[in-house]
Amino acid sequence: MKIAIFTDTFLPQTNGVVTMVKTHALELAKMGHKVAIVASKPPKGQKKEVLEEFTARGIEVCFIPAFGLPTYKEIRVATPTWIQSLRVVRKFKPDIIHSHTNFGVGWEAVNCAKVLKVPLVGHHHTFWTDYLHHVKLDKDFMIKPTHYFTASFYNRCDLIYSPSKSLMEELIQNGVKKRVKVLPNSINLNYLKISKKKEDLKKKAGIDGKKTVVYFGRISKEKSINVLLKAFAGLANEMDDVRLMIVGDGPALDELKSRAKKLKIDKKVIFTGMLKGKKLFETIAACDIFASASASENQPMSFLEAMALGLPMMCADAKGAPELCHHNVNGLLFAPKDYRKMADSLSKIFKNPEMAREMGKESKKIAENHSNEHVLKELINDYKLLKKEKNEQKAKSLS
Repeated sequence: MKIAIFTDTFLPQTNGVVTMVKTHALELAKMGHKVAIVASKPPKGQKKEVLEEFTARGIEVCFIPAFGLPTYKEIRVATPTWIQSLRVVRKFKPDIIHSHTNFGVGWEAVNCAKVLKVPLVGHHHTFWTDYLHHVKLDKDFMIKPTHYFTASFYNRCDLIYSPSKSLMEELIQNGVKKRVKVLPNSINLNYLKISKKKEDLKKKAGIDGKKTVVYFGRISKEKSINVLLKAFAGLANEMDDVRLMIVGDGPALDELKSRAKKLKIDKKVIFTGMLKGKKLFETIAACDIFASASASENQPMSFLEAMALGLPMMCADAKGAPELCHHNVNGLLFAPKDYRKMADSLSKIFKNPEMAREMGKESKKIAENHSNEHVLKELINDYKLLKKEKNEQKAKSLS
């Protein structure tokens, strides 16, 4: 099949949406499908680096002019031009247009699908009302317009994907009338196989002999890492041989470093900065528990990767997190913002090694249901069905 993927969120950004878009594009090309990508233009000087991996697989990439948000430079916002993407996509002749955004580049997808009369798939990744602070619009009066804007986009699609049931339900409750289904995020399980022993990984990561909690992902307000720091402060008062590793970058990094000092845990908190590839996964595998206090999660790639690496999970009981962190199965849940309960739960896992091992095994089992092979098979079947339905509609209109 010929698949045109549209996305505002793209390399060189590092986040779950980018990882999934990249993975799907490369895997679909590997399976023999033709893939083209329309994305927001990267910052000056980074275009060549972004293109290399895709051009090597025969994937054409079309960039739409974009600018970084003043409040969060990493986020690129595209300005729809309509003409450039339509010219590229018309020449490509897609069977399916799949948009991973409902912003600027997403509206380019709507236009192309309408003009070329091909099925449009919308893929919703985020609880947007939890992210309004990035544009200084985190006000109660902005919630309703945000839901209206989101529904207005997705009601132009033939099929909408949501990675989690909780996000799917939010879409339906707030005005989306078209078909919505859950399509889990997927990961490359082979890439996450670590052959080195835990002890060796700990030595390499500088946490030899330490019980280590890890968070990795975007370092920003909605991730509630301040709650994790308070929980760890409580844990550190109880247990001396513990460490907290925070992996990643983002606008809240400096604030969190200052907070760690105020809590007098800065000697036990390791901020690694951004890690990628093998180094990232070996660092995560060296740790003992993955923890997230975020109450805004959908189905994060970081959760899936930590689970595939065999870590017990510690998550806030909110939105999509409980769909991956099953309480008393592969981890423990706590009420959002309840740092005392989070600290007690971390302590409980550390004091029960057998429970930690069993939870780690269960994490791996759950992660296996999110393999690229499993998810992409379902995706292609949906594409074929949509193409068939669109062809039948065209035939009926001509008869």
